[in-house]
Amino acid sequence: MTQANLERMFRLADRYDRTEGEQAYFRYHRLMSEIADKYDQPLGPVVAAFAALSPNNDYVGNLRSLVSVLAGVRDGLPCERINVSTYKHCRDRAHAYFLYEHRGSD
Repeated sequence: MTQANLERMFRLADRYDRTEGEQAYFRYHRLMSEIADKYDQPLGPVVAAFAALSPNNDYVGNLRSLVSVLAGVRDGLPCERINVSTYKHCRDRAHAYFLYEHRGSD
């Protein structure tokens, strides 16, 4: 998406859309922070993993899949043993963010 397209979409948004969007950012941040804390993971990879999950899956399904990936990482499961409600390549990409994070900290 180009900057011009983003600016056009912003102009089309009404006051309600912008207010809800601003509030949504804080709700997402709080929720992702809570999930990161629960699974003792840094916030960045948790957000990246959530974003990597399927745009074709619903919000709750992606949250469930995120928690499945985090539980699998915590329990040391191989990626292919983690069950998600999205495409396997999305699971693999989400899982890879945690592998990268842990490699970078060694």
